[in-house]
Amino acid sequence: MEAAPASVDPLTSFAQLRCKKCRTILANSQQVQDHQLGMGSVTFNHTKRTISYIKEQQRSAGIIEEETSIEDRPFYQFSSEATRTCSSLFLEPLDWMKGINNGSTEGKIMCPKCETKLGAYCWAGQPCSCGSWIAPAFSVVRSKIDVQMIK
Repeated sequence: MEAAPASVDPLTSFAQLRCKKCRTILANSQQVQDHQLGMGSVTFNHTKRTISYIKEQQRSAGIIEEETSIEDRPFYQFSSEATRTCSSLFLEPLDWMKGINNGSTEGKIMCPKCETKLGAYCWAGQPCSCGSWIAPAFSVVRSKIDVQMIK
């Protein structure tokens, strides 16, 4: 069996998402909700700290002494694209997801076969690790699933 080339994104071609523990098919790539990358994890912080703010805190604590000439920009402008990749995939509501139709606004997404926690849902929405707000959110953690390419 031949592996997919590294340049092929498994979620743009047809793929199946499987539980990593029991290999049950959970969804396919057409059921994954696409979203735009956000500004990074600082988007939802209660204070959006900047590089100059951190440097000032370090100077006042005696960690650094020299004055630096860094522009006053948020952290996300210095982070690479790789550090802003999403740690979860957001799915459409699926029939096997327990509890989504019983009136609760949020809960856990469990594998329908082995009952392993795969993620969480929230009808009001939740932040993605990239900084985007997804509503409604049915997220599964990438480390809990396998992506299998289909020919």
